[in-house]
Parts: sequence; structure tokens; C-alpha cells
Amino acid sequence: MIRKRADDDPKSHPIPYHADLDTPLLEFGKGDIWTIRAAAESVAVFGAPGSGKSSAVGKALGGGAFLPAGMGGLVLCAKVEEANVWRSYAAACGRQDDLVVIDETARHRFNILDYAAATIGKPGFERNLVSLMERMAEAARVADDKGGGGDKEGRYYYDTASRWLGSAFPLLLLAYGTASMKQLYDMVSSAPTSMDEVKKELENITSGKQQGISSFCLQTVYLAGQGLKAKAAKRGVPVGSLPEAGDFDIYADVWTDEIPSADKRERSIVSSILRNLTGAFSTGKLRELFCTDTTVTPEAARDGKIIVIDLPALRFGATGIVAQTVFKYLFGIAMQSKPVTANTRPVFIWADEAQFFISSADDDLLSTARSSKICLVYLTQDLPTYYARIGKDNRDKAEAIISKFGTRIFLSNTSIITNTSASEIIGKEYQEEIIYTTSDSQDRRGGASRHDEQTGFDGGRSRTQGESHTRQQRYEFAVPPDVFSWRLRTGGPGNKFKVDAIVIRNGATWKSNGGKHWLLAEFSQQ
Repeated sequence: MIRKRADDDPKSHPIPYHADLDTPLLEFGKGDIWTIRAAAESVAVFGAPGSGKSSAVGKALGGGAFLPAGMGGLVLCAKVEEANVWRSYAAACGRQDDLVVIDETARHRFNILDYAAATIGKPGFERNLVSLMERMAEAARVADDKGGGGDKEGRYYYDTASRWLGSAFPLLLLAYGTASMKQLYDMVSSAPTSMDEVKKELENITSGKQQGISSFCLQTVYLAGQGLKAKAAKRGVPVGSLPEAGDFDIYADVWTDEIPSADKRERSIVSSILRNLTGAFSTGKLRELFCTDTTVTPEAARDGKIIVIDLPALRFGATGIVAQTVFKYLFGIAMQSKPVTANTRPVFIWADEAQFFISSADDDLLSTARSSKICLVYLTQDLPTYYARIGKDNRDKAEAIISKFGTRIFLSNTSIITNTSASEIIGKEYQEEIIYTTSDSQDRRGGASRHDEQTGFDGGRSRTQGESHTRQQRYEFAVPPDVFSWRLRTGGPGNKFKVDAIVIRNGATWKSNGGKHWLLAEFSQQ
């Protein structure tokens, strides 16, 4: 039972919660308490399929710690059963009404660009909207299993795509007061392919035949210019005196000069990147969920809501991954953008099969999570899975992200890289070895002499036995890699539903393990 703090406002926070970072969440060993503070330093869980990663450790953290503590949060779904798992967690602690599920029913919706424009992309900060789209592009590459890297040529095309977006957002906002995925798609699709096309459209404009403009792209440029004039007239100043005037010329030039003059292959590749990125959100269910109105925002988590995005990656594919990764990006920004006090409700970000949702933006999020009371939990099979998703040429980037998880939990695994890494993190120690030596030897002697007709023999026998022992020290892994491959229980009836894991805390020690920073912990699947 959670007791409401005396200084909580029941009107502002109808769902009781613990805000103190030193509040106990779990007990891993006798007298070893794992707190909200530790959770806010982030948790990475590694385990092979069938190791009990989700059914035991995930259950203990999510259903046994976070929800009973009154946390709000965000749950990303890779597996089709993930949403039902969290429904069961919520039911077990009486928090069914706190669940907000974004799924095919479209009962709850979130307009990505409207929210971003109102929060991080206000006038003068349109570049933040480009950063959002860059996160979408990266998520698409990760979802397509191509990793977050790319060769220099590929990087050039994505940089060019970012520049196009950087000029599109201000023009759309000037022309229409808003920007949607459909408008971005139409703008890119109708971009002029030659200077002759631009010239023809400009002739329509200068001759007063604006209605004859057939290109949505150039129509947008024209209306943006008109919007700028209207703004100048409202202020009673010349257009050229507006701070936006110089920027407008640069933005318009991209669509009226740079793009139509570009190499055909370059224009085709960049256009394809942007159409693929925006097209999925311009039609169908994703348009309804993320490009219409908004019924829930990330801020609801601070009021105790548990936002579950039930668009499982294994069913909705790349578009489901992109949508969830973008929501996670905006969720992190929302949680970090407002002051955090002693009474601020902790929130969590949960990603089982986290390889689908990992991104370069996680580096910054993990760096500041504790100060924002954000508890990240990423569960996956092994380290190579992260390396592959982030990009084979970006292993350092992957390591930079993984190293920021303050608690790491290793279950049974057959990944040599993961197991060796766990052993190296735990470290080596001097181990005393006693060597016993025994000896057993026999000695037999004999001789003879002959004197004329008399013969005699003289001989003897002896046996020597001994035993000795010596002590020596070896510098070996405290927990060898093979421990993770076959010595940890994996649950099920044969193990009485018990699961073993090695829990490592960064910069902390466990009393029950003699002050070491690692601990053999037991979790239950029941």
C-alpha cells in the first residue's frame, strides 16, 4: 500500500505515488535495497530467449516495482502480447484506469507535428522540427535493420534531406500556420524538377494568375511570401526589416533554385528518402493516430498515466517502430523540459526488445535521466543485437549508450561477447589455490659374490612416501563467462519457476555479497 505524502496535492495528483528518490522498490539480497534513485540511473537487462528476462525480471521491475510505486510511464511494444502484459500488471495493483493505450482503435491519438510545433518548434526554433524528422529517419534505418550508420555517400543524401526539411517547415508555417506529414509529402512530391518549370510558375505569379500554379511546392513558397508581407503590414514596417525576411529568401531559394538545378540522381534519392519517411504517416491508420487530433500527450505520465503504444514491431513493421521511437523522443524532451522538484512524480520508459527502439538520442536522455526522474528500462538478448541495429561502424556510439545504464542485469546467455563483457565489468580478483602433491617411491637393491665353490647374495628393499601442499594465487574473473552460459537457472517447472541473474550496480556495493558491486539475485516467474 502506498501512503500519500503529506505535501501531495490530491487535486493535482489523484493517483498516489512515491516521489522520494530513496524510496525502496526491490530487495535483491538480504538488506540490499534497490531504490527509485537506482532505477532513475537506468536499467539494462540481457538474456537469451527463455532465460526469464521478461517473465521474471521484467515482471519484478514493471509490475512489482514501478506500478505499485505510482509511477507513470511510456511502454513501447515490440511483441504482440506486450500490451496485455501491462494490462495484467495494472490490474494486479488496481491501476487499470491509468492505462492509456494507443492502438488500432484510435481511441487515443497524438498529432506528432502539431505537438512538436507547439513545444519545441516555435517560431525561430523550426530546426528542432528537423531534428525530430532526423530521429524519424534514423528510426526507419534501424527498423529496416540497416543500422544507424551509413557510408559517406548515404550520409550526404540524408544531410541533404535534412536541409530540404529545414527549409520546408518555415515555409509551411508561414503559408498555412501549421505543418503536417501530408503537406511535407506533397511539397517534396511536387518539387520542381527544372528551372523552366519554376520560370513558368513564376510567370503565372507575376501576371496575377496565382490560381494557375499547379505545384503545391511553389504554391507554398508563394503563400509564405504573402504571409510575410501580411506580417509586415500588420506591424507597419517594410518587409525587408523583418528578421524573417532574410531567412525566407534562403528557404525559398532551396525550392526555386537548388532543387530544380540539382543532379537528377541526387534529387531522386533525396526525394525518395523524404517521401518514404512522410508517406506512411500521410494515409491510413498512422495518419489517423499521429496526424489528426490529440487526446493524450507525454505530460500525462507525470499525472500517473501509463501510455502504452500498442503498435507491435513484429506486426506493424517499420512504421510501428518509427512511430514509437518518435513518441519516445518527444516523451524524453517533455519530461526534461520542465523543472523537477522533490515532489515530482517519477516516470519510466519501458522497452522490451529494445533493439527496435534504440537511437543516438538515447545518449543524451540517459545522461540526464536521473535529474529528471526518468527510469529507463531496456531489455534485449545481447550486446551484438545493439551493435547491429545502431550500425556496424558505430560500435563506439553503441558502447557510449550502453555504458550509461547504472544497473545491468545479466541472465542466462550464450553470447560470448555479452558474457565476456559481463565478466569484465565484474572484474578479476585474486583467487587462492592449494596444490596438493603426493609421492610414493620404492627402492630395491641386490648383489652377489662367488668364492670358489661358495656363492652368496646380499640385498635390500625400501619404500618412501610423502605429501606436501603449496598455496598460490591466481588473478582470475570473479565470475567467469561460462557461468552465464550454463550455471544460471532459467525458470520453468524444472527450476520451480526461479530465475537467476547477476545484478551489477555502477558505483554501488551489495552488503550481502561482502561489499562487492555485483550480486547473484533470484527472481520468480510466479
